Amino acid sequence: MEEAPQRKKALSMGMTAFFLIAQMAGAGFLALPRALANTGWLGIFMLPLFCFSVGFVGTRLGKSWVILEERWPKEYKGRVRQPYKLIAERSMGPFGGRVTQILVLVKLFGSSTVHMILISEMVAAVVQEQAEFCLTKCHVILIVGAILIPLTWLGSPKDLW
Repeated sequence: MEEAPQRKKALSMGMTAFFLIAQMAGAGFLALPRALANTGWLGIFMLPLFCFSVGFVGTRLGKSWVILEERWPKEYKGRVRQPYKLIAERSMGPFGGRVTQILVLVKLFGSSTVHMILISEMVAAVVQEQAEFCLTKCHVILIVGAILIPLTWLGSPKDLW
């Protein structure tokens, strides 16, 4: 009697798309009105240019990953934790992989900081209106950080369930 193949614990295509869209578009949509106001009429022309650029780069990254999977199927089929670093290592060597990893970490640190500040400003505004005690944005940043830190110890969003 054959055993049934074990199902991998992975995110579905829909859930993966949700996480990607939420990450990429969330802060961008929040910052878009201010960015357009600051750039004036030039922003109207810059927005489609940047959208096209991001879309083009995304397709190139996808094609690069498909090339890696085709050329080295044993190494890259399945779950990979750092795809940008691996693409850079195969195309530019170990130094390119290290530089890419540093840039990804800087980007993640920066975007996390922006998200924490946005969350803290919104929560502080609500708390200051509702509560009789005074919590400043600085206090709320510490509270939000303490709540979010345990979530950063998870390997990926699928570990959340």
